[in-house]
Amino acid sequence: MPNISYDEMVQNRIAHEKLATRSIKAINDLWYDKGIEMVLFRNQLIDKRASEILSLHNYAHKMVGKPIDVEATTARLEAMLTLDLCPARMDIGRLASEWHENGGQAGSEIAFLEKQLAGFIGPENYTPTQPKDVVLYGFGRIGRLLARELIMQDGRGEQLRLRAIVTRDKGTGMAEKRASCSGWILSMVLFPAPLKPMKKTTPLSLMATWSI
Repeated sequence: MPNISYDEMVQNRIAHEKLATRSIKAINDLWYDKGIEMVLFRNQLIDKRASEILSLHNYAHKMVGKPIDVEATTARLEAMLTLDLCPARMDIGRLASEWHENGGQAGSEIAFLEKQLAGFIGPENYTPTQPKDVVLYGFGRIGRLLARELIMQDGRGEQLRLRAIVTRDKGTGMAEKRASCSGWILSMVLFPAPLKPMKKTTPLSLMATWSI
C-alpha cells in the first residue's frame, strides 16, 4: 500500500464527500422530477447522508468485487438526468457493474445508458399510473412511522398520497406535537399552517378527521 500523507488523505476524503453530495442531488432530482427511485444493489438511496452513500459504495465494492466507486455512479446518475426517462425503480449498482463489464470509457455514458435503458426512454414507454389517496387511521407511534414513510415515498405524488389523518383528539394540538417530535418532515408537511377539522364522516363521536 503506497504511503499517503495525512493531507492527501484529508483531500481524498473531501473529494469523495463532494462526489457523494453531487450524487445525492442527482438522486433527489431523479426522484422528484422524473419519478425514478434509485437503489444500490437493493439498498435505498433516497434520504441518505453523504457518509451513508459512501458506506453503501464500500459495501457494493466488496459485494461484487468490482471497482464501483462514487465517482462512477455519480457520472451515471448525472447522465440519467439528461434522458427522457419514464418513472421506474433502477439499480445504479447494476448499471455501474455493467459499465465496467462492457469496458466503458469516460464520455460515453449517454450512449451506454441509452442502450441499457432503451425500454424506459421516451413517451411511448410511459405507462400512466393512477394515484391512490390514503386516509391514515391513528397517529400514534406506528401511525407516525407510517405517515413518514408515505411522505418519503410520495415522490411526484403519483403513487400513494396521504390525504387525511383520523385521530381521537378533539383539537390539532396533540397531533401537531406528535408530528414535531417525529421530525421536521412530518411537522412541515402535515402542519405547514393551522388545520381546521373536517366534517366527521364516522359514527364514532370521539374521532376527528384532519385533512392534509
